[in-house]
Amino acid sequence: MVEVSDWNTVDGSGALRVDHYIAGDGDIWFQRRQLDRTEFDVTAVPWYLLGVRGNDASRVVWTGIHALPLDGRPALSAALPLIVFDEFVGVLSVSVALDRIERFLQT
Repeated sequence: MVEVSDWNTVDGSGALRVDHYIAGDGDIWFQRRQLDRTEFDVTAVPWYLLGVRGNDASRVVWTGIHALPLDGRPALSAALPLIVFDEFVGVLSVSVALDRIERFLQT
């Protein structure tokens, strides 16, 4: 799981949190958390822009193929606006690398 928050418009950076999980026993298990700063502007990526334009928290939008920000692998993302107490607070997205989809389809 990747999260960018607390964007600083002065220095163009935000707080980066990367949580690592492993799948097993029919569940996912937390492994470790990395905290850092990043200049990755999440508001400029395709899934965020599509999620903002969605305006309907019940409608999922899909991106075209894009590069994952951490490792550059090609991926697809599904996104929708995150609305809390009738206020837009961000975009929730799930990205899946194409090589993982390929492995799944081969089984």
